[in-house]
Amino acid sequence: MSLVCGTGVPVKPCGLPDAVSTAWDWIERMAAGVVFEQDGWAIQMAAEQWVRHGEYERLIADNSHDMDEFDRLVRAQLAVDRQLNALFDRLGLNPKARQTLRVPRESVSEPDEFERMLGGG
Repeated sequence: MSLVCGTGVPVKPCGLPDAVSTAWDWIERMAAGVVFEQDGWAIQMAAEQWVRHGEYERLIADNSHDMDEFDRLVRAQLAVDRQLNALFDRLGLNPKARQTLRVPRESVSEPDEFERMLGGG
């Protein structure tokens, strides 16, 4: 399956917590040119999971002395990481996901001098 790269810019919802808003901005920049306007929900979910991942990192460090709590937190963080990786796949934010992207012809720039020299246009 291949995904067509997006041209829209998702609108960030109002009222996001500061950490989620910061994560949204980072994810949106990283996914520029790949996402559609309709992908806003996926960016929001990824931003929330990214913040949650960081919270688990801190909790794990603070609870490393309590093995039962440590084990519970590590398992929860792994679940968050699986969800985050799935969202990053959807948004084209890893090498394997980027291999399945198709860029619409109209969004391809004119070949530069080097590409023309190599026979690219």
